Amino acid sequence: MKNPSDIEIPHDSESKLDRRLGGSRPLSIRAVSTDDVPVGFLEIDRTVAGRCCGGIRASSTVSPAELRRLAQVMTLKCGYLGLAAGGAKAGVLVPEAASPIERLAILRAFGVSFGPVLRSGIYSFGSDLGTNDDDIREIRRAAGLRVGAPTPSSSGAYAGLTVALATVAALRARGHDPRGARIAVQGFGSVGRAVVAALDREGARIVAVATVQGTLHREAGIAVEELLRRWASEGDAVVTADGTRPPHAALEVHCDALIPCATTGAVDLEAARRVTAPVVVCGANDPFRDGAEAVLAARNVLVVPDFVANGGGVLGSTLAAAGAASEEVESFFRRRFAQRVASTIDEALARGEPVTSLAERKALRFLDACERAHASRQPAGLLPEALAPRPTPATRVVLALEQSVRPFGKLRSLGPWLRPFAARRVEEILACGWAAGEGVEPAAPERAGATGGS
Repeated sequence: MKNPSDIEIPHDSESKLDRRLGGSRPLSIRAVSTDDVPVGFLEIDRTVAGRCCGGIRASSTVSPAELRRLAQVMTLKCGYLGLAAGGAKAGVLVPEAASPIERLAILRAFGVSFGPVLRSGIYSFGSDLGTNDDDIREIRRAAGLRVGAPTPSSSGAYAGLTVALATVAALRARGHDPRGARIAVQGFGSVGRAVVAALDREGARIVAVATVQGTLHREAGIAVEELLRRWASEGDAVVTADGTRPPHAALEVHCDALIPCATTGAVDLEAARRVTAPVVVCGANDPFRDGAEAVLAARNVLVVPDFVANGGGVLGSTLAAAGAASEEVESFFRRRFAQRVASTIDEALARGEPVTSLAERKALRFLDACERAHASRQPAGLLPEALAPRPTPATRVVLALEQSVRPFGKLRSLGPWLRPFAARRVEEILACGWAAGEGVEPAAPERAGATGGS
């Protein structure tokens, strides 16, 4: 891997940043306050079609090294999902003892310091570990970006759903019926809770759930609806009702599938040696450290990596931005995403190689095809429009009309009539991107150099 270039802001001018951000070389950006106190970091692993994307997290320990690994994961996630972007990840340094007012001031300082980067349009960002949608709105406001009306975020629910669907596919590949399968989940944040709820609906038996305060283990199965209801009032302490077992105990529970949804590096070498599950599906980003994934592979554990399993957050947000309603996003995940993951797992098992290796090749193959097709043309969103055939003039008119009526109350009644055209177009674009990842040549008319996106 290339060594990243380093930039410290706000000392760089905006024009200099624009020039540095445009390349494909990894880039490390550090922001400091006026009294030279570090405010935060941004790691860009790669830009594709002039874009990179990834969340902004906040903690007292966030570091460039951690963010760099997560940015690499994000590159593979975009590639596997078929999104026209490279990977990035940012972090805000917020002391544990910071008051709400102090925390808000730090977030605003981050937005001001990183304003030149955020305004460039190259980096698409959202909430991540330790931040929420309100935090992102404050950062956008401080950076001088438009802040729309607050809308409920579904990224955690979407990510949890794709993790659940990947778990179902992996269980079936190992010959387990998902109905009645024993599931252990480490981490009960927004993704972990969504995973538990989705797998409960699939008929799986949740036998262990862990939070930072401990592990709840019930071999007969946990009453998920009751657990979620209690969590709303008790928080992470909900797992301590029957006595406290340490959080890492969830990794050692006898189960059919283990789903780490906790922090980065939560599964170390020793934990990997004690895992009894034949299937591990990564709900958290970069959950392994010290060679833990290699140990699991050597023990014939089927591992579905983070960039395959938990991409629902960024993919769901992309589909929603393209006009899809939540039920349409879920339908797409169940019809198309689940099939793609199952196919990848089956192909990897047939080849006798880890799912991670095969999925990584598919991801990088797509990104290379996307770079060739888009060249310097930055698409309006994260969909790889240059890989798909251009729509007919009539379809372009309908798509433009569908997009234009979304913000207007009286005209929204046209949405249900127009949305199927937009949904079909989005699926066509993603299908062409996924085909490129499989090594199938993109559609010739657009790849040959038609100007602009559709």
